[in-house]
Amino acid sequence: MIDYFSISNPVIFIVLITFIILSGLYIIRVYLFTPLREKHFYEKQKLELKNEKLLSLFATSSPNPLFRFNAIGTILMTNASGQVLLDSINTENNMISMFRNLNTFNFVELINSSGTYSFVSLIGEKSFTVLLIGLGDLGFGHAYCTDISERISYEIKLKSSQEHLRELTLRLQDASELMKNTISMELHDGVCQTLSSIKLMTGKMETYLIPDEKAKKLLQEILVTTDGALNELKSLSYHLTPKFLQEFGLIAGIQALIMQIEVANGLKGKFQVIGKEIRLTSKLEINLYRIVQELLSNIIKHARAGFFSVQFIFEPQKVTLVVENDGIGFNVDTKLIKGGLGLLDISERVACFNGTVTISSSEGTGTETIIELPIGLIHG
Repeated sequence: MIDYFSISNPVIFIVLITFIILSGLYIIRVYLFTPLREKHFYEKQKLELKNEKLLSLFATSSPNPLFRFNAIGTILMTNASGQVLLDSINTENNMISMFRNLNTFNFVELINSSGTYSFVSLIGEKSFTVLLIGLGDLGFGHAYCTDISERISYEIKLKSSQEHLRELTLRLQDASELMKNTISMELHDGVCQTLSSIKLMTGKMETYLIPDEKAKKLLQEILVTTDGALNELKSLSYHLTPKFLQEFGLIAGIQALIMQIEVANGLKGKFQVIGKEIRLTSKLEINLYRIVQELLSNIIKHARAGFFSVQFIFEPQKVTLVVENDGIGFNVDTKLIKGGLGLLDISERVACFNGTVTISSSEGTGTETIIELPIGLIHG
């Protein structure tokens, strides 16, 4: 008779082995894996709670307005500064009502991606920079607001002061040009005419002098000296108020200036106009003329150049002046730090018309100066 409950029975043996294995797995699960899983769960919960407390503490203690918001932009909590701001503008308790430029903003994406987004916004009568940070692990986001009203007010005042300074500079330049024009007219109509009369009268004296070689020689020296003084005064009068510039415009004035420099200083100059010439305001034309005059004067005095070029480029949106020379060059940074009345005068003249100055040079490579002026501000 077969003993079905005997260990020798294969079925009983298999059942027994299966029971032992399942019992072992159960014991391992209950006493090993379950405690580890619970420990991991509690540690994660503890970490999230710690982060929550830290974030809450930071939000509460910050002197700047801070807001916590959810995936639809509802404000979940705020610190004391944020509450004061909310009360002052009497708005709904959500981010979209507070910041109008967030009407189409995707809060869900920001939070899920733990991303950031910043902008400047006007809230009530104050301006703020706003930084949004998504906290994906916690399921919400924070908005950090920084009051920049004082900075913006300072920038507005600074801009206003700069505009007033430019207006004053232009007035001073106008007064200077008026004085130069007056002196030029006095020289031309007064002193030059007087010298011309002296020259004529001195020339007539020769017919009344007793034939005396020494007297004639002295008379010739007086005539030469008078003629030299007259030419110098005419040149000074021209530099004070160039007639070509007044009568024929900037391009003609610059051409005459370059020809005069070539003759007087032995330099080779090149003048080029690119684009269709545009007549500018008289105020700007005289300033551009003075800038070219100053740049060419620097070339004559300091560059030791044999060649220079002046180029005007007329474009729809701007006019560009480029002055180059093949001289000894200089260290731009050092020169700008030391400063100089010439560069300062050029910079101030350009700044008055919202232009830019770029100087490229190094020792032994010559110098290039590029001045750009927006056409909308200068078209006559």
